[in-house]
Parts: sequence; C-alpha cells; structure tokens
Amino acid sequence: MKKTIFKFIFLIFIIFIAIISYLSIYGYETNRFNNLIYEEISKTQTNLKVNLNKIRIKIDIKKLGLFLSTKNPSIQYNQENIPINLVKIYLNLKSFLNKENIVESIFVDTNEIEFKSIQKIALKIKPSNIKNFLLNSVKSGKLKTNLNLKFDKNNNIKEYNFEGFIKKTKINYLNQFNLEDLK
Repeated sequence: MKKTIFKFIFLIFIIFIAIISYLSIYGYETNRFNNLIYEEISKTQTNLKVNLNKIRIKIDIKKLGLFLSTKNPSIQYNQENIPINLVKIYLNLKSFLNKENIVESIFVDTNEIEFKSIQKIALKIKPSNIKNFLLNSVKSGKLKTNLNLKFDKNNNIKEYNFEGFIKKTKINYLNQFNLEDLK
C-alpha cells in the first residue's frame, strides 16, 4: 500500500515538473487575453489601437514570474502605424494569481520605422528637446529600436531603456550642420 501511494505521489510530482518545464521552455499559445489587453489599453490610452495575434504565455522560473509575448501585432497611435516585431510583457506571478495584474516590465522590438512616421507621433507628445530635434532637424531616415519599460506597483514608468540604430538618415541641425547617409 505504501509503495502504491509513493508511486502515485512520485508520478504527480513528475507530471508537475514536466508541465512547469514545458511552460518555461515552449509556453502556451492562446487568444483568451486579447480582450483583457484591449480593455486595459483603452482605459488609459484612447489614441492607441492594438490588434494582437496569439499570445504565448511562458513561466520565468528564475524570477517566479510569467511573461506574455506576441509577434507582429498591429499597433496604431493617432492613426499612424507602428511596425512592431515583438512585444513581451512581464508579470509578477503572485500578483497575477491574485488577479492584480501588476506589470513589471514591457519589452518592445520594432521593425524599421520611417522618421516621417515618428515625426507624426512626436507631434502629440509633450514639448521637449527630443521632440524639437525630431521635428526640426531630422529630414529623413529609418529607425529600428528596442524599448524596455519598467513599472512600479501603480503601473507608472519608473525606468526605461531605449536602444537601436538608424540608417539612411539626413539631419540638418540649426541650418549649420548637414549630415547625410548617417548610420
């Protein structure tokens, strides 16, 4: 009898380890979270329209969290298409199980974006030196970037990391410096 109970508990343990391993390596694809994501985005960002493909859910064993990822979502900000390659949203597993949905970070990998599109988007952001530079100095070119946003418990951005590259870029800074074919 003890042997049978031990085998049963061992079998359940092996199945549990196999499921956790599968979810951490391959993940699970679903459409179930799409409506939830649309609702959350529409609450805070009325100018942002998102259409997602299937979402892959994976478990991050090291951080005791999970992340949602999707490839090639259709994203529009103020009727301007933003070509996104990959989006990953990292959630705290404990908060997810408590239905609090605290986002720890978001990683966005873009395809190449024309600076003309970026300039149209920049028109809607707060005045800054970057906005002034984009609108007045950058004449043409393309940008490919990775953006990593980290959030606090109230879903406010507490840290961000922006990296990428430009190509075929023309800049005329203050009508004094003219740079062409910048990479």
